[in-house]
Amino acid sequence: MNLESLKQVFLDNGCKKVYVKKLAPNDNSKNQVYLAGNFEILNIFPISEIEAEESGEWENE
Repeated sequence: MNLESLKQVFLDNGCKKVYVKKLAPNDNSKNQVYLAGNFEILNIFPISEIEAEESGEWENE
């Protein structure tokens, strides 16, 4: 998938903003994304409801 295809997926699902964080060279897929020293930064995200996703093959999609 290229960036234009990913952008279209977001648009098709009603996404209006995408937040991007450049990762450090030593970051990898097993690390958690570090946003800040506390959780106040999370207030910028328009979260209305948190939904749990079952584990499974979603990593391969």
